[in-house]
This record gives sequence, structure tokens and C-alpha cells, in this order.
Amino acid sequence: MPVLRVPGHPDKVGYERLGFGSKGPKRGDVKHSAEGWGTYLKFLVQSPLAIKSWHFSVLQDGTIWQHYPINVHCWHAGDTDDDDDVRANIELVGIEHEGLVGTPLTAEQTAATIEITKFCAEFFERTAAYDRFPVQPSDGWMLVEHNEVSNTYTACPSGRIHWEDVLAGLVTKGVADMALAFIKAPGDPAVYLTNGFTRRPMRGERVDLAKALNISDQVVNVSDELLASIDVVQQ
Repeated sequence: MPVLRVPGHPDKVGYERLGFGSKGPKRGDVKHSAEGWGTYLKFLVQSPLAIKSWHFSVLQDGTIWQHYPINVHCWHAGDTDDDDDVRANIELVGIEHEGLVGTPLTAEQTAATIEITKFCAEFFERTAAYDRFPVQPSDGWMLVEHNEVSNTYTACPSGRIHWEDVLAGLVTKGVADMALAFIKAPGDPAVYLTNGFTRRPMRGERVDLAKALNISDQVVNVSDELLASIDVVQQ
């Protein structure tokens, strides 16, 4: 993953007064819409007057700028309390995407943001699952929009993230390493996705992910009790 170092202002990180220090492990990332272009992003992240900071910027051509180490607590999501069981500025990596509302991420940006997510999840050893917030996989990586965690109203990322493409890119390696299986109970219209080795659902594999992989529009999560009562059918 080629990354250019574009350092942010050194004083715009950390929450010493709140007792969180300046850095710590992460368990997900927040994907933002920059609502501006590269020059604007560089100015904001380096200006001591702009009270915001984030880890990565993704330009429209797929170029990645890294502004801070990924374990640093940046000021990107307006959230340090534990509402919804997450402190976004403490526990999540911030990723800005060049462009404006109404302009979806380019293919190059989508590929780049997928690579950032993979890199961060691998760094923190949280690759068991990739899942969309509010799901918070215990040993996986959660994917969040700014509007889902901010303590003040924001539309960010304003519909610019095509989550089906992002999720499909994230699971490609994982599904290649395991034998997928579908199970179906008699008379039950739902199709359930398991890992092919046990009768437990694949962690993090949910309806939006199944649709992204063109598996089935009927794939849903299933209880352990139901899994124990029906046979696994390899596909």
C-alpha cells in the first residue's frame, strides 16, 4: 500500500485531560467525506487553528496521505464518551476522502480505503471479521460513518461510501481461505451462511455482506439453537 507521509500538526492529538493519553489500540475506522480537495485537507490537518485531525486522507486518484501514526488519538469524529459502547476518537482510526457531497468515492478511492482498513486491522490483529457499525465484533474490525458516532449532528460522509463494494473487497481474502456453506431448515425461507467447518455463523458475515458477494438476498444471522438442529449443506 503506497503511502505518502504528510504530517499533521503535532499538537492536535491526544486526550490527556480526559485520562486517555495520546495513543492506544484501535478496533475500527470512521470513513469521512472531506468536503474539499487535497490542498484544503493539507491546510486543515497542519493548521494549529483548525481543531481537527485524522490519520489518513484518500485523494480521488487513490493516493493515500498518512498524517499520524495509527495508534494516536486524533480529533476526527466528535466522540470521546462511551455512548453506543464506542469512543470514536479514542478507539477508531479516522479516514478522510477527498471530494464533495453528491460525488461517490472513485474506484481508486474505494480500493485505497479498503487497503487502509486491511492494514489497520492486521496491525491491531483484529481480522476475524469486518462488520458495519453498530455491530462491534469482539476480535474483528468495525466500519463506521461519522454521522453514526458524532455527538453533534453531521451528514458525513453524505452517502459517498458504497459499502457493498467496501465489504466485498474486505472479505475476498477471507472467503478464499474457508469453505463456505449454506444451511436451510425445512420450511424456513431463510438461507444461513456458516463457515463450512462448524455449525456456527461466520462472525461478521451479515446481510449487506452476503448481498455484496451475490450469495443470497435471504442470508441472515441464525441462532446456535437453530444451527444445531439442521444439517450443513456444502455449496
